Amino acid sequence: MAGGSFPLATLSLAFLCSCLTFHNANADLIGDLCSTVPNHSFCNQALRSDPRSAKADIRGLGQIALDKALASAKTTLKLAQALGNGQKPSTCAEVCSDAIDDLNECQGLLRGNDKGSLNIKASAAMTDLDTCDDDYGAKEPINLKNASQTTKGYISIILAVSNRL
Repeated sequence: MAGGSFPLATLSLAFLCSCLTFHNANADLIGDLCSTVPNHSFCNQALRSDPRSAKADIRGLGQIALDKALASAKTTLKLAQALGNGQKPSTCAEVCSDAIDDLNECQGLLRGNDKGSLNIKASAAMTDLDTCDDDYGAKEPINLKNASQTTKGYISIILAVSNRL
């Protein structure tokens, strides 16, 4: 009997090691991905705070970033619309709406593993938000600026993912 328990113990230990290796490999995936993003800490917090990231591959991390970017872009649009009157808020609202359209297109591109088109559409969404920020210049309301920066942070993660597909 003692001889029969050794293979079982060895098998159990091998299984435990493989589970730990998988967990560490996924943690390294987030760390490696976030090391290529301008705001490393934002990227790490954004991905690690989502429970889906524990078992996500690179495309799964991209989906998390895309979901967060879309939600953030919608918040940015609402803020731009709430500013309401004059040329600048309507320009900002228009380009925020364009950014949302671009991000919605990214959904299928990510699923289809279309690296080039994903990069183009995510870059277009980033440019749309830059246009809003540039339109206000130094007079951009802080809440709109912060919302735009957050959305751009998520988009930078999508761009990093597109470079790894």
